[in-house]
Formats: sequence, structure tokens, C-alpha cells
Amino acid sequence: MRKNLIAAYSGMLLNMLLPLIVTPFVLKALGMEAYGLIGIGLMLQSILAIMEVGLSASLSRAFAQRTAALDDTGSHAGMHDLLRTLEYFYLALVGFVCLLVLLVAPLIARYWITDHGLPYEVVWQSIALIGLMIAVRFFVSLYGGGLSGLQRQVMLNTTSIILNVIANIGAVVVLFWVSSDPRAYFSWLALMGALSAIVLRFVLTSTLPVVTRPARFDWDQWQSIRKFSVGISSLTVTSLALTQADKLLLSRLLPLRDFGFYSIASNVASFVQLITIPVQTVYYPRMTQSQAKGDTKELIDTYRFASRMVALLVFPLGFTLALFSQDILLLWLRDPLVAERVHVILSLLVMGSTLLTSLMMMPYALTLAHADTRVTLRMHMFLLCIQVPVVILSALEFGAVGTAGFWCALFCIYGPLYAWRVNRKYLAASHFEWLWASVLKPALPALIAAAAVKQVVTGFAIPASFAILYLPIAWGLAQMAAWIIAPLPGVKLGTLLRAG
Repeated sequence: MRKNLIAAYSGMLLNMLLPLIVTPFVLKALGMEAYGLIGIGLMLQSILAIMEVGLSASLSRAFAQRTAALDDTGSHAGMHDLLRTLEYFYLALVGFVCLLVLLVAPLIARYWITDHGLPYEVVWQSIALIGLMIAVRFFVSLYGGGLSGLQRQVMLNTTSIILNVIANIGAVVVLFWVSSDPRAYFSWLALMGALSAIVLRFVLTSTLPVVTRPARFDWDQWQSIRKFSVGISSLTVTSLALTQADKLLLSRLLPLRDFGFYSIASNVASFVQLITIPVQTVYYPRMTQSQAKGDTKELIDTYRFASRMVALLVFPLGFTLALFSQDILLLWLRDPLVAERVHVILSLLVMGSTLLTSLMMMPYALTLAHADTRVTLRMHMFLLCIQVPVVILSALEFGAVGTAGFWCALFCIYGPLYAWRVNRKYLAASHFEWLWASVLKPALPALIAAAAVKQVVTGFAIPASFAILYLPIAWGLAQMAAWIIAPLPGVKLGTLLRAG
């Protein structure tokens, strides 16, 4: 478990740092309008994820369950058959997505993306290449899900690190030494997506238990995960509606340049959630195995431990990003105009992401460990009835800042409500104990420490040129305060950490 967690965080940290490092170069080569196409691409990737219908998550859960059982030749062969069956589904999915994007790309370029100076051909061809990039990365998601279910985080992250380094550095090389055309940039990323899928498939198949017969398509294997997959697919649809409605509307209502500003803020805010994904990736399979064995105590202990770990990671980072948003943007992009236009949006989005991640990530994993998608789906449907009209009104009336403010307010309400609903069902009467131990206790000292540094910087009028010094101090003090006041219960769960 410890090795898997270290591997997951090594991969996550590098995958976070690489985009941060290359973004100024990409922005300089492409310009803000063309960079807005990257925001369109991220939005399309999220929307098209609906078509995956939860298959990679289903594969991960199925592999985790089967590795919890005793060695069984039939079960091992079934793992190979399940992978082969899903590969056939993914081949059809990739073909459909490529055809769909090729047909709609000209329409998006002509009627959806407005108020820009880019040639029409560049825009629609870039969107078509984005569709190809998204399609081939479906296979990356499938094979990554399989390796996560097998708890092979070392293999998965070592491979991903190497491939991501090549992809990001290669993208900069392409833009500065081959062509600064966005089509060249997206072509390179599509090529690297295909290479990543091929390499991860080889790694996964070499990791699966050896069987004597070749893998085959087996409809019964699909039936074994169908119900869970349909539930995950429903959650994916509603989750995307909740998290992508702002981007979808703003891509239509704002000039492409302004949407590029919002995309920068959204990309940075996403790091709050990214930093905790390894915790879910490592501990969710363990929770699934505990549920499969009927070990309720181990399941709840793992849940509480992972929830505290998420809080200890997300609050120091989130509060630092929110309080020092303008300083961070100036230090990162070296562009005062972009920093001025983006920092309020960034602070609002970060606060929403911080609360959402801390209050929802592990409760959501707990519901999936019980194969329960109904709790989350009902909550999503309720929120959608509120969100859609309010997002439209806020976007039309207040633009990007208004939409970010509503997004933050929405998840300030949704996060506590969702956690209460899940914990009431699976933790009996201990929800408020969980809320204090896993949210408030780590959050309060982190906020006080980060705010104290902010007050010192403001009070002494320390120039932003010194941000490289006081930003690490703010984050480090917030992290230290949270860990001192709310340390991980390592003694109580020491055997859990040493397992595996």
C-alpha cells in the first residue's frame, strides 16, 4: 500500500508540474486565442467521457474484487476475457467518436465558437484533431483502470511519467521548431495518446495472471459488470452536467480570448482535486476488497484514514491558491494583464474545488465500494434542476466572474449535503465525528496559517517579485499547521499502511 501511494503521488506530482512548466511556452507559441482551443478540447474531453459508460471504472472494480478471492484458474481466465470484451466495445466507441467529431467540428467552428481572429479551417481542423486525441485516450483510461484495480501503481505511474514527459516536452519542441500552428500541437498529442495506449496495454496484459488459453469475447463477462457500468455512466452524465455547464455556456457566450482566461483559471483550480486523486486510486480498491470480504471494520477504518489524508492535502494547497491567486499567476505566466483578469475567477473556482474535493471524494468512493450509484445520482439530479437556469443567468449578467462565483456557492452547499447523505447511510450516527475529524479539524489551522502569511505580505507591502519565497512559506506553514493539529492516525492504522 505504501509503495502504491508513493508511486501514485510521484506520478501525480510530475503530471501536475509538467503542464505548469510547459503552459507559458505553449501560450507564447499559440497566443491566447489559440490557447482557448485547448480549453475547448478539455471541455469536449469531459463531455465525450459520457460515451465511455463507466467501463474503465467497472474494469478496475472487477479486477479489485477478483484479486481479493483465492487463486482460481477460471477467475483468472475471466479477467483476460473481460479485458478482451471491453476492448471490442472500445474499438466501436473510438470509431464512433472519431466520426462524430469529424462531422460536428465544422459546425462547432462556424456556429459555436465566435468572436475570434483564427481562420475557420484552423479552428475546425483543430477540433477534429482534438476529437482524435480524445478517442485514442479512451484506451489509456481502460488500461489504466485495469492496472489500478490490480493495485499496480508503480508500473502504471512509471509508464505514465515517461510517456507524459515525452508528450509535453515534444509538444514544446513541435511548436517552436516545427510549427506554431495549433493543428501541429494537437496532432502530436493525438500521436502520443495512441502510443500511450499501446504501451499501457502491453504493461497490463503482462501483469495479469498467466492462463493457458487465449482471451476471447465473452458476453457473460459484460453481463457481470453491466449494472455497475450503467450506474457509473448515469453518474458520469450528471456529473459532467454539473461540472462542465459553466465551460459549455461560456465557450458560446464569451469571446474566445476571454474563454481562454477562464480556461487558465479552471485548469489551475483542477490541481486541487488532482493532488488527492492518488489517495482515491490507492484506497478505493482496498475499500472494494474489504466490502467483498465483508470486513466492515477494515472498510470504515480505510475510509476514515483516506478521508483525513485527502483533507490534509487539499486544504493547505487550496487556501494558498485562493489567497495568493494573483501572485501565483504573475509568478507563473509573467503577464500582469492575464493575472489581473484571471485571479478572482481562480480564487472562486479553487474554493469550490477545495470544498467539493474534501467533502465528496472519499464518500463517493465509499458508495462505489458498495456498488451504490443511486445516492450520488439522486443528488446530481436535484442540483441540475437548480444549476442550469442559474448558470445561464449568472453567465449572461456577470460573465466569467459571476459564473465562477455561482460555481463556488453551489459546491459550498452540495459538498456538505452529499457527505451527510452518504455518511448517514454507511456510518450510522458518526457523520459529525467524520466531519470534524476529516474536514474542520485539518481545515481551520490551514486557513489560519495561510491567512496569517497573506496578512504579513499585504501589511508589509512585499512585492510580487518575492512570491517565489513567500508562497512556499505560506503553503508549508498551512501544511504544517494542519498536520500538527490533525495528524494521520498512523498508529491505529499502521497495519493497514504496511499491508501489501
